[in-house]
Amino acid sequence: KNEVQGLKPMLFNKQMTVFIVCFLVASLFWLLQALSSAYPATVEFPVRYRNLPSKKVVVNELPASITLDLKTTGFRILYQMFSKEREPIEIDVAAGMQFSGPLRDQLVIPTRNFRSDFDRQIGSDIEVTGFRPDSIVLMFNDKICRKVPVKADVNFTLQKQYDTVTAPHTFPDSVTVCGPPSLISQVTEVHTQPLRFQALQGKVE
Repeated sequence: KNEVQGLKPMLFNKQMTVFIVCFLVASLFWLLQALSSAYPATVEFPVRYRNLPSKKVVVNELPASITLDLKTTGFRILYQMFSKEREPIEIDVAAGMQFSGPLRDQLVIPTRNFRSDFDRQIGSDIEVTGFRPDSIVLMFNDKICRKVPVKADVNFTLQKQYDTVTAPHTFPDSVTVCGPPSLISQVTEVHTQPLRFQALQGKVE
């Protein structure tokens, strides 16, 4: 009788173990099946703009990110949601402007014009169903370029019995700056980052 009574807890524990294992396996299969199905999601992507008009300069701040309405599998949604660093999506501005008519001082380009850029870089298994913002505003101004000298912002002291041979100078001694005429016309020179040295000796470059 004692042996029969001792077997009951053992049988109960064995049955419970089998039940838990079966439950976990069933849950795993359910989860895999659920993640394989398609779901809507909203994900924000950083963007980088390229192929801007060479003779114009953009004077307004462009969106640093675009929010996409997506439809894809649960696996891809989890990957996108928990990805710590997303590579910026490169937007080809010249390609998006093809249907915007002649270049003007202000253009409003529907974000959907860049759909091919997003499709190519986020994967063909992700369906893009919407964009926010739904359009990108580009405000242009004429661009001019001019060469201006570079001035060294240097402060230093020398050790005793040392002296300078020439004044501090930079290489290159000039740079080309480009931008709107209203700004570039005011630029007469550019300065280096402040440099500070103490008790110099010997040749310094």
